[in-house]
Amino acid sequence: MAIIQARIEKVRKILGPEELMFLIASCLTPQEVSLLSRRIGINYSGYRTGSIPPDILVADLTEEFFNDRNSAELVAGFLDKKCNPEKASFEKDMKKDLHDLSDQEIGFLLWGLLGKAEEECQDFLNSVLENVQDRIMEDQWKMAEEEKEHFESALEESEVLRKRLDEMEKRAERFRRQKEKLERRIEELLQRLSQKEGSLEELYSKYRHLEKESQQLKSELTALTTRIGNADKLEEESEKEIQEKDLLKSRICSLEKELALKEEKLRNLKNLKRVGVFVDGQNLYYTAREEFGGKLDYEALLDKIVMRSGKEDRFLAGAYAYLVESPEKDQTKFKKLLESFGFQVKFRELLERSDGSRKANWDLGLTIDILQNISRFDVVVIVSGDGDFVDLIRYLKKQYDEVSVEVAAFPSRQRTSQRLIKEADYFHELNQEVIIKGD
Repeated sequence: MAIIQARIEKVRKILGPEELMFLIASCLTPQEVSLLSRRIGINYSGYRTGSIPPDILVADLTEEFFNDRNSAELVAGFLDKKCNPEKASFEKDMKKDLHDLSDQEIGFLLWGLLGKAEEECQDFLNSVLENVQDRIMEDQWKMAEEEKEHFESALEESEVLRKRLDEMEKRAERFRRQKEKLERRIEELLQRLSQKEGSLEELYSKYRHLEKESQQLKSELTALTTRIGNADKLEEESEKEIQEKDLLKSRICSLEKELALKEEKLRNLKNLKRVGVFVDGQNLYYTAREEFGGKLDYEALLDKIVMRSGKEDRFLAGAYAYLVESPEKDQTKFKKLLESFGFQVKFRELLERSDGSRKANWDLGLTIDILQNISRFDVVVIVSGDGDFVDLIRYLKKQYDEVSVEVAAFPSRQRTSQRLIKEADYFHELNQEVIIKGD
């Protein structure tokens, strides 16, 4: 630790912020810079440290180094582990032309020199610092050149836009003149149309009068035809009407009985509780495989949950399965199988983190679906052992006290949250009944 403290004091004495930024950026990879930032506790509201550009992280690490003793110790310790070269490699770099070394080799060499006594290699240290400053100046010059090119490009684009604007203004003027000409033409046509409307109105009035007389004549003709037909068929149809009335009475009696049966079924259906099932497939997949050596039987799962130990006052009103896509395996047949059981199947891709691990979290999607469909259910069953759903259950019980919230999961203390079981109105303990053995 004393060596680290001495090196920190020497860095603060000899190096400025720009030299230290060069040292950190050249010696550490972007992943190492991100990891070091998290260890120090640098955070950015609303953003993951891994998504922040490395140059910003390096600048913030440099500021923390000069302002905070603990941060300086962490940075120095990290650099010491990364940059502590073997003696042969260090001496080899000292014999090379500094301009032939890469930025990383210069960084390693500079950190090694900062750990030596000043009288041993002060002149060489000064040479390395001059080389670092030259590299910094060269990078700044390149940045200035790039900004200049960008500015010149923006000027050219601005000139092109100005020319297009001038052209559009000319076209707008031509359009305005054409518009005025068209408006004058429309005014002339309206005047001519107004003159013709008077004569057309008179002809239309005569047409309506003749049409009215024609309709009256047609009505009188239809009435006469009907009366003549009724007189001829009156005797013949009287006997048929009697037979038809008897048939209608019989049909009405049959329909009344059928209606009474349907009303009885409807009353029974209204007394049933509507059950909504939401299955966290990834959570149960690992438990079924590692605890029981098989996989989940979704059809048996629905039967167990909906019937709830033999009770028949419930029916399945909706079922949702939340699964993870596997790029190595086609899951089309599995999806169709679940749909045949009544599930709505939703897939999500695995997301790869910056540290190389992978995860596909359905917690938020499952929560949103429950809240959007809560009015459709009297009972909500969350099939998962994930303790993250505890807050969701508490919210549902507070806001929707008429809805019963149940949990179904395997009784594994390692994989099923005991707080989740405690918060639920009822716990379905899953066992071998919902397991399919083998692959």
